[in-house]
Amino acid sequence: MNFKTVLKSAFLLPVTIISLSACNETTTTETNKDSLDVNVTRETTPPVVTTEPKADVYITEKPTDKDATFLRDAYAGGLIEIQAAKDAQTRATTDHVKELANMILSEHQAANNKIKAMATAKQVTLDDNLTEKQRKDLEKLANEKKYEKQFADAMMKDHKKAVDLFEKFAVEATDADIKAFATATLPALRKHMDMATASKDKIKDM
Repeated sequence: MNFKTVLKSAFLLPVTIISLSACNETTTTETNKDSLDVNVTRETTPPVVTTEPKADVYITEKPTDKDATFLRDAYAGGLIEIQAAKDAQTRATTDHVKELANMILSEHQAANNKIKAMATAKQVTLDDNLTEKQRKDLEKLANEKKYEKQFADAMMKDHKKAVDLFEKFAVEATDADIKAFATATLPALRKHMDMATASKDKIKDM
């Protein structure tokens, strides 16, 4: 190895070291940048929050006999509306009567579920069976020649009675839960009554 070769090797060695050092710094910088990006992403991603629907909570104090009777009467009335609506779903042929039946079924089932929850909390016993009179009324309705007209008429009359009952207890109920329930349910009952009246009128014009 001559003198020129030695000098050339001595010159290249520092350059190589500097180059390797620069590469290492670049890699470290990029790694740190990636880590920072990950950290920023983790910090700015909002946590996933899931919430369960809260069940109604009712006062457990036993209501007066009058308020307890309202719960039983409202529940019994809901039972016959539910069964009549189920029958209409299979017997009715016109769209507006089917719509009426679907709405009554859905909303009376929801109302009866609330009544049952209240009754359980307040130690009020409910009867899940239709009365003999209710069964006979449903059988008579099912055998009507003009079924849809009679169904709409029956729903109109039944809901008029229900509106009167709920209006009374929305004012007179002693139990706060029962009063609130009667008040909150009235708009749906009025809607059912109005829709049943409209269905009956439509059938007259057909």
